[in-house]
Amino acid sequence: MSMTHAAWRLRRSSPSGEEGNLLVVVIFTVVILFFGIAFTVRAQGDLHNSGIVSNTNAARAVALAGLSDALFRIDQQGTNNSSFCVGNAVQCTVPSVPGAPGAQYAAKYLGQTGDFSILSEGTVHNRSYTIQATIAQVPSFPFGIFAGSGVTFDGSGSSITLALTQPDGSQTGLADVGSDGTITCHGSGTFGQNQVTFDGGNSNCPAWINESNSFTPQQPVSSCPAPV
Repeated sequence: MSMTHAAWRLRRSSPSGEEGNLLVVVIFTVVILFFGIAFTVRAQGDLHNSGIVSNTNAARAVALAGLSDALFRIDQQGTNNSSFCVGNAVQCTVPSVPGAPGAQYAAKYLGQTGDFSILSEGTVHNRSYTIQATIAQVPSFPFGIFAGSGVTFDGSGSSITLALTQPDGSQTGLADVGSDGTITCHGSGTFGQNQVTFDGGNSNCPAWINESNSFTPQQPVSSCPAPV
């Protein structure tokens, strides 16, 4: 009887051990699943943040492309300046920027100074970046008279007024007189806005400025490449 009873007790203990092993496997699986979900969520978050940074940088590059396109169009307008825009708005005459369809901008002319206020926006994957800039058009050659070896103004009490043409075509202010040599002024009047010499001198000039370098402007040419 005792051997039969012991065998019965041994058979009863075996299922209990299997249930314990199964519980350990379930707990281990749940732990692995938990860490897997946590890792996936963290990876997705990192990928999302990386995508935001990447798209924002790309949108900034597109906005800069819009600003560059605005500068090109302003430069091509010459003296016929006006406000204009590029983008999806109804009043924009051009729908997109070549090579950067996600860019749109508005260029507002600020008046006779030749300045423009430009607002450019680039959008990449619903991420936008905006740039605001004020562009000033400065005359590249502010001289009404430029002499290579020197220039002399004769006449007691005389003055010379040199009009400076603004980018919009208006003539306001005074142009400069320039020379690589000496500028000589006879009289008590004005001789341009400034008398600018490049490593040169002056004699009795009312608004003399000396630049410590040389300046040798070239005659305009119609062929390429132009001389340096």
